[in-house]
Amino acid sequence: MKSGVTAESIERPKKRGIFSDSLILSFLDRLCTKIYEMLKRGFFAGIFTAYRGKLRSRGKKVREKGFIRTFAQKTENSALVRFVHRVADGVMALRLKVIGLFFFAFAAVAGVIALTTGLMADTKYIPRSHYSVMLFAGIILLSSLPLLSSRKTLYGGIAESSICSKVFPALGFPVDKLNYEGVTGRTFVALILGIAAGALSYFVSPKLILAAVIGVVFLYLIMAKPEFGMLCLFFITALLPTVPVAILLILVAFSYLLKVLRGKRKIVFEAVDLFVLILAVLYVFGGFVSLSIKSLIPVSLRVCFIIGYFLVACIDHSREWLKRFALSAVFSGVAVSLYGVVMYFFGSKGGNTWLDASLFSDISGRAVSTLENPNMLGEYLAIMIPIAVAMLISGEMIKRSTSFLACCALAFCMVLTWSRGAWLALIFAMLILVFIWHRRSVWLVLGGAIALPLATFVMPSNILNRFMSIGNMADSSTSYRVNIWRGAIRLIRDHLFFGIGVGEDAWKKVYPDYTLPGIEKAPHAHNLFMQVTADMGIAALIVLLVILFFTFQSGFSAFSKISGAGSIDSTGLLRADELGDVSAAGAEKAAKAAKLRLRMAIAGPMCGIFSVIVEGMTDYSWYNYRVYLVFWLVVALSVAFTKDARKYLRPDAPPDGETDSLSAEVELPAK
Repeated sequence: MKSGVTAESIERPKKRGIFSDSLILSFLDRLCTKIYEMLKRGFFAGIFTAYRGKLRSRGKKVREKGFIRTFAQKTENSALVRFVHRVADGVMALRLKVIGLFFFAFAAVAGVIALTTGLMADTKYIPRSHYSVMLFAGIILLSSLPLLSSRKTLYGGIAESSICSKVFPALGFPVDKLNYEGVTGRTFVALILGIAAGALSYFVSPKLILAAVIGVVFLYLIMAKPEFGMLCLFFITALLPTVPVAILLILVAFSYLLKVLRGKRKIVFEAVDLFVLILAVLYVFGGFVSLSIKSLIPVSLRVCFIIGYFLVACIDHSREWLKRFALSAVFSGVAVSLYGVVMYFFGSKGGNTWLDASLFSDISGRAVSTLENPNMLGEYLAIMIPIAVAMLISGEMIKRSTSFLACCALAFCMVLTWSRGAWLALIFAMLILVFIWHRRSVWLVLGGAIALPLATFVMPSNILNRFMSIGNMADSSTSYRVNIWRGAIRLIRDHLFFGIGVGEDAWKKVYPDYTLPGIEKAPHAHNLFMQVTADMGIAALIVLLVILFFTFQSGFSAFSKISGAGSIDSTGLLRADELGDVSAAGAEKAAKAAKLRLRMAIAGPMCGIFSVIVEGMTDYSWYNYRVYLVFWLVVALSVAFTKDARKYLRPDAPPDGETDSLSAEVELPAK
């Protein structure tokens, strides 16, 4: 049974605090409230809260149309699909003893072959590569021993394992919904197959054989549940090279396509999605009219990575999957940060390649981590940190202690990038985030402004000097950028409508004709908006600005509706301990918690996007393909969370702004 309690009916005792006891603070608090009300109802609020972008929604009835319906039915009833399902069911019903025997035989034979061939080698000692194979075989052999004595099936082992029962649901495979009955598997067959696989290691490395087995399982999981593939994509984008990331994205896109054609996924298409599609078309056009034939490769990658946006924003994902995507992105950022910190102190640094040694002699190097460039790493972290901070504020996705540690790791690595543009972008992004958080967050800004003079006594001198050098033309990095912009403006003036083509090769071919002496080898325009215009013309710049405008407009429109809604359906937004209190005070607290989580889920990615806009003024934010993909994935998260937030607004809610967020009704889910 659902219950709704209006907070306005609560007779609250009058509390006295620092705001009511102090005339000055009370006046400032009322002033902050007045400023917020003006922003909510002013001219810019009217522009940024007027998003009405829904165009089309389709999916469940896709089978009602002739060809697609026939294709879907034939696909589901095909022998291949039935065979794959039977194989998967059979594997889950295998006894662990059978699986253990297969790997035991495989490892034993592979180890013996490595030892034998090593002894027969024309060297005084066994080659090191053979020792590596024997060590690998020994680890597999020892790991298989516990399985030989087990009487459970693979499904039973997963269901009864305390670790698997937590990991599998986190990856989108709830163990309690799996239902595999029966036991199968013959020990003799497992032994023969294991020996055959081990014998194959004479020709192929056993590591590759095992990787192929894992790859087949991974491929099946992606085809069965493309959201799992998307989850992996969010995690590996900044960790692995560009090519494997692109391959995974193509596989996930193909899996989603099959699900959509079979009517198992729903598509939601809005105005912002349409303009992202137009930008992808402009990229293709830019490849064909390019002044360099080599533009086709970067165009293919950029269009491929834009597809990642549609897989997140245009597929109707549940809120649970969107939270998993965001968590995966943050955990990936933590991994990148930790690797960058370790490499900074114990490995290789960026050196002084990106530093003016005459001005910053006290900085020995810059963290680059997996992105190979400190500025790209800084931009990546500036995208991730607002998402992590939003999780810390809302407390919805993970424990606040965990999100706090994640924020610390990300922030520490951000400092070690020594990227002034990234620092500045993060400051502006965090200002936007705290304003979205609460109207009294202006006190944090005021306190920071008052404490700013103390920074000279608290902050390390190298950090302070680096930050204060922003805009200093004596710094070679600053003057270098300004001179590049002058040449880029000349280039754009001559190629305003169609651009010069996408890619570094087209830029290197044309830019030297417009540059100032001494900077002919600049790899890009060091400005996102100039580079987009130079690559594809003024139309691409307009489309990009429209995409950014619609993204922010849809987000702020959602904030307006959330704060103005008379009541929201809190199903899926509140924890179990928050549902126990059905009193009026408990309902008010639950309403504020639910609305905060809706706002922060949108605000985190949106502020990450804003950091790209700010840093894009002084650097080409899309120079690194993986950071480019991260940008579109985060844009998609912002749009998807915005679409999801509308589901929690009740149809009978009053118009925007008529009800204050602190006096709203929350509809508790049925127990």
